[in-house]
Amino acid sequence: MSTPASAAPPAAISRFGAFVSPEIELAYRRAHLASDTRTLLVVVAVALAATVTFIANDLLLAPRWFAPLLVLRAFNIVLGVTLLVRMKRVTSPQTWDRIVFAVALFMAVVDVAVSATRPPAWGGFLGPNVLRVLAIFVFIRLPVARQLVPTTIIALGHVALTSWLRPVDTALQITGIVTFAAATIIGVEMSRRTHRHHREQYAALRREVSLRSQLEEAMAEIRTLRGIIPICAHCKSIRNDAGEWQRLEVVLHKETHAELTHGICPTCFDRHYP
Repeated sequence: MSTPASAAPPAAISRFGAFVSPEIELAYRRAHLASDTRTLLVVVAVALAATVTFIANDLLLAPRWFAPLLVLRAFNIVLGVTLLVRMKRVTSPQTWDRIVFAVALFMAVVDVAVSATRPPAWGGFLGPNVLRVLAIFVFIRLPVARQLVPTTIIALGHVALTSWLRPVDTALQITGIVTFAAATIIGVEMSRRTHRHHREQYAALRREVSLRSQLEEAMAEIRTLRGIIPICAHCKSIRNDAGEWQRLEVVLHKETHAELTHGICPTCFDRHYP
């Protein structure tokens, strides 16, 4: 019989919520790829709707840049629709990560570029872009290290815009720095906890499946005596299917693998050794 699963250590999870074992991590990613894709498609659909509504803002806030911004928005829409169509066909976690990471990088650069066309004193960029940072950490199921790259581009890009390239008043600068820093810290912690929680559930499921498999294996090895068994009324020998008579202890050992030992019950002791 195989070693019980209770003797095996649980799958270790790193500080940032990934399995230490590459094999278990790959198995986990494959098992959750469909769920991660559904979540991604919801985020993409919401982003597409927001992109369409922001076209009016481009005309109002940056009329000089409206034509190139319109082209950029159109490219974003085409890219988003392509993702909605193609991502369901991706079956490799590595390919999924590369595509989503590349798109997230592109979108981060676009966010900074669009904000660069806004009036210097306009602080409306803060809310939407902080939401983008949090959305990447919470809903885009990339490893935490990869999530940090596009979110850092968004945060540092806007801090650079408001502090050096197109400086605004000190209050808005401080607000932007503190807000993006807080969003990044909160996002990393939420992402880490989410990754870890999902992997703990997966590890528990693997452990349950392993225990169930080993239990079924153990039950298959247990042999029991069933049906009507012919037994001698005097010597208690048992007749097998071949018509041979065997002693009771021999049959029990053969059928159950139990080791038998002899003793004397109180009734027989009093009868034979008065």
